[in-house]
Amino acid sequence: MCADARDFVADQLASRGKNSFDLIIDDLFGHGSGEAERAVAADPAWCGKLLQLLGDDGLLVSNFGSRRELLDSGWRERDISTQLRGAWTAEMTAYENAVLAVSRQPLSLAALTARAPDRINPQNPSRRLNCRLKRLP
Repeated sequence: MCADARDFVADQLASRGKNSFDLIIDDLFGHGSGEAERAVAADPAWCGKLLQLLGDDGLLVSNFGSRRELLDSGWRERDISTQLRGAWTAEMTAYENAVLAVSRQPLSLAALTARAPDRINPQNPSRRLNCRLKRLP
């Protein structure tokens, strides 16, 4: 599919309504000045629209260019964060980006690692990637 993400989200909210997706992946990057950058800012308005689309038992995963970008995002705004019961960040020391996983339902570390593939599972001593999972502050 090739479309503007903002238009797609607006169309989905208009046609399908709220709580219509079990999984949303927000990984919208382009290039500016030779560097990868988000194509749509993760401001409170964008995060709120994505959260409206997310089903009550759904999971939303969002990629950020850095931990600072994640911490400055709309996901930490009070109106958004109070709707979340589970929020974790994943980072690897060899990469600058940070990944956020959020849910309206409780999301425990045990639940996350139980479903993680062995190669990236932080609980697996023979994993190939060293990922750190932390609760979103």
